[in-house]
Amino acid sequence: MKKLLFVLIVILMLPIALFSQDTWDRMVRPLTWFHHMFEVYEIKECYDGGYAMIGSCQWYLDEVDMHPRTYIMKTDSEGILQWSIQDSIDATGNNNHFSHIGFVETPDHGFIVATHRSLFKYDEFGNRCWSHNEDSETGFDMTDITMTNDGNILLSGRINYVASCRKITQDNEIIWEKTYPVPDNQYSIVRTSFYTESNNLIQVVAAQPDFFEDGFILIYKCDSLGDTLLVNRDIPDEYFRCFGNIYEDIDTSNLYFTNGNATLIANSDCEIISYNFPTIDATKLEYHSPSTLITRGIYYHVLDKNSLVEIYSSEETGTELGHIDGYETFIILDDGFMVTAGDFTYSDGIRIIKTNSLGAVPSCDYTIPEPNQMILSNYPNPFNPETTLSFELKADSDATLEVFNIKGQKVNTLVERRLSKGSHTVVWSGEDKKGNTVTSGIYFYKLTAGNESVTKKAVLMK
Repeated sequence: MKKLLFVLIVILMLPIALFSQDTWDRMVRPLTWFHHMFEVYEIKECYDGGYAMIGSCQWYLDEVDMHPRTYIMKTDSEGILQWSIQDSIDATGNNNHFSHIGFVETPDHGFIVATHRSLFKYDEFGNRCWSHNEDSETGFDMTDITMTNDGNILLSGRINYVASCRKITQDNEIIWEKTYPVPDNQYSIVRTSFYTESNNLIQVVAAQPDFFEDGFILIYKCDSLGDTLLVNRDIPDEYFRCFGNIYEDIDTSNLYFTNGNATLIANSDCEIISYNFPTIDATKLEYHSPSTLITRGIYYHVLDKNSLVEIYSSEETGTELGHIDGYETFIILDDGFMVTAGDFTYSDGIRIIKTNSLGAVPSCDYTIPEPNQMILSNYPNPFNPETTLSFELKADSDATLEVFNIKGQKVNTLVERRLSKGSHTVVWSGEDKKGNTVTSGIYFYKLTAGNESVTKKAVLMK
């Protein structure tokens, strides 16, 4: 009955989602000369509301050989391409210097791209600021890059075949570096890392006797400086081969570790609560609702957060986004919408789609929709100690502008009165309604005017 009711709601919502101006479908080509088989590995929402993506394409060097090239590109909030670069992040080097593993947006709105042995920093317009290459034999072999809670960067991987992490500034100055030896001096590597809300560092470490044998997984819980607090070695063998992301449920502090073979639920001390081996590809899990998570392959799949049992699939409504060839990515936006990017059925470009929270696809006319009439933004972002919130009303309205923390608790009300049509600004000095300075972190500010509302994200960084 519950599943039937869920599907009926979806069917009723689909016509609205398909023709909503809040959804769109774009086809972009990051590079101008002839390429083939574009792939997208990661997409992030940027501070300005646009999107940045990293991926690769096969470049025809001659009639026989295809050479992979890495690119990074930036679009605006409507998916319109602003710039793209291939630069020298390509396959002309050796030792997999070109093989990208991720990127982060820095507080100055630039980007740091990490490959296995190199780092590249670009400004907000795609101009290269600096690059750094590790020694091909003894240097840091990177597998993951993430932002820390204090605005620096954490690199994960291995040094001399020993699992390691390195914290750097956005100018590549080393803050600290730690190694994590495993039993019997086996080969080891940090596959992925994650900072929790309480500022603990969670790391998934893989260890194996040699490169041709399966091994085992260890989950490390460390303090903010990377020092080990505890290690959990009781991880199912099926979790070894692949790896995906780590997701934290803010309400329960439970951690979700997912890959293509299994999904694990652990408590805040990394003790396994349960695990499941779903029949769907679950290389990435994201928040969907207070009781559900979402993952996707060719279709979207909504899972119960406690049991990991599938309760909805867009396959039931025929909402297929085309062949993806295993390389695609998605993000959940603050307003509940999703943005998905991948090569899909296209061989000479990338398709970027903004859908509703259940993966409903808009009509594919590739036209630029009219901009939202109620505009809301803040600058600077990140900010310290204050930021200016700017918004525009399409008519005279009773308006409220409220600030919430990441748990959904109201922090302050900045505006609560009738305002005239047009542009308005208000300064938030990072204080709650009692005048107390709030802590560093992510905050959401919501503008409501008449029957419309819009929510945006701001980052306070001290």
